[in-house]
Amino acid sequence: MRWSMLSKQGVSCTQLTNPTILPDILPTLERLHLVFLDLEMPSLDGYSVKDIIKAHVRDALVIAYTVPIHEINMVRQMGFDGFLGKPLDNTRFPDQLARILRGESVWERAAGRFCVLFHGKRFENSKIRRFTDR
Repeated sequence: MRWSMLSKQGVSCTQLTNPTILPDILPTLERLHLVFLDLEMPSLDGYSVKDIIKAHVRDALVIAYTVPIHEINMVRQMGFDGFLGKPLDNTRFPDQLARILRGESVWERAAGRFCVLFHGKRFENSKIRRFTDR
């Protein structure tokens, strides 16, 4: 997460890289409104961390912030409040954050990600086709 992007939006934040200390940290925070949670954290997976947060602060929004777009359906099923794909787009993030803080549901993958498939004999006459789900 680009912390400077949050501070430019006037947001106070605390970064936690070791989720095992989360139960000790949560009571020390004045008011927890929003959590951007990477699903691939050391020691605990993001789903377990989300459960710890929700057990202590039920009304905090927990947004999955991760690379694997294929996990978006699991994230929905597991009770997350939104999804932002990595990497964040500097131009889109202010609007995404404003929408989240207004209570809108934001489920967006990173912009500009695509896969290129090369096919054909030795890539001769290969063509590039882009497939999107938008």
